[in-house]
Amino acid sequence: MKLRTILLVLALLAFLSFSSGGYLYYSSLKKFAFNKAEVEANYKAESIKNRVFSFLNENLKLVKALSGLKEL
Repeated sequence: MKLRTILLVLALLAFLSFSSGGYLYYSSLKKFAFNKAEVEANYKAESIKNRVFSFLNENLKLVKALSGLKEL
């Protein structure tokens, strides 16, 4: 084989290996980012749920206290 052909084949193999490696890196990074966003969204939703539940409990306590008053 000629030297030019060998270099062309090696360059193509290098390009293919870098391309496949880059794609695998990109796909794993994308999957990680989506998983991290999902975990963070779940945490924020749980936090909001707890705050709303606490707010409703405090208001229910006030309503129960006010309902015990004879003036009302």
